[in-house]
Amino acid sequence: MSSPQLNIDCEGPLTKNDIAYEITATYLPGGDRLFSLLSKYDDFLSLTPDSRFRIPDYKAGDTLKLIVPFLKAYGVTNQKIMEYSLKNLRVMPGVRETLTQMKEILPVFIISTSYQQYVEVFCQLMNFPKNNVYCTQLNLDSYIPEKDLALLKKLAEEILHLPPLLLENIHHPNSADEKTILRLHQIFWQEIMSSESGRILKEINPMGGYEKVRAIEDSLNRTGNSFAEVMYIGDSITDQEALRIVRKKRGVAVAFNGNRYALQEAEFGCLSENSSLLLEIISAFYRQREEGLYQLASRFSQGIPRIVHLSDTIRNQFIVESESFRQKIRGENIGRLG
Repeated sequence: MSSPQLNIDCEGPLTKNDIAYEITATYLPGGDRLFSLLSKYDDFLSLTPDSRFRIPDYKAGDTLKLIVPFLKAYGVTNQKIMEYSLKNLRVMPGVRETLTQMKEILPVFIISTSYQQYVEVFCQLMNFPKNNVYCTQLNLDSYIPEKDLALLKKLAEEILHLPPLLLENIHHPNSADEKTILRLHQIFWQEIMSSESGRILKEINPMGGYEKVRAIEDSLNRTGNSFAEVMYIGDSITDQEALRIVRKKRGVAVAFNGNRYALQEAEFGCLSENSSLLLEIISAFYRQREEGLYQLASRFSQGIPRIVHLSDTIRNQFIVESESFRQKIRGENIGRLG
């Protein structure tokens, strides 16, 4: 039997931050509301089957490029993201020791939608090798849309005054949601795209959706493994495609304190207040692959920490519990994001 490998998200399984949300909330007027609305817009664009609304090549996590023109307009720089990350990094309890032990068991690759400045701080403080990380490349200092600053601030203010996206049925938005979505389409894909700042939307490629699958494939090229030797651990909509593909190709797909999007595609779901369960999961996978997680689920079937096999009969019930627990661990605002 060949040696397996771990591919794991950063924000969620390893840290409590959502750095893009936090940076936006810190440096932009009304930034928390702005980011939350754009996150809902991102969820919709990622999942809608309606051709009237689809944007070619749009994928889950592209919120991280939609927000960049506004970060630039309000003076956010690479250095500011680094400084904020250093001051505000919130790791899951015990994660440094857990990562050290993980690396002794099997190859570990972090695949994160987070901006590279945040991930670099994480690697520095956790002593994790940067060459085993895939993340969203961002160089804010390379974009200088000075003539667009007034336009971008005006558009940010307008977005804040749009009706909120409720998306009670993401496949069939109501008329108010449709109006907001169509205006956001105009703002991003016509007005910003036709300005100098449109280069940002064209060039930044967040590490989400199918890009995470490509990152797994690159890590497999490095290890010589197949998907059947992969355990992927994620928690959000940006992990949905990776979880789906790993499960389909007979690897092991785990949602850690996950939301409904991750749990819909995962084979196992787990709840934990710290990183100790991660080490249990990885050790079980290393020894016995999928069967090891079934045995672990029988040991941790009640209370916290917990791991369950997501059969059709319990998946919906577990989603409700996991989303509530997720908000407790990461905070209500971050926990509600897709």
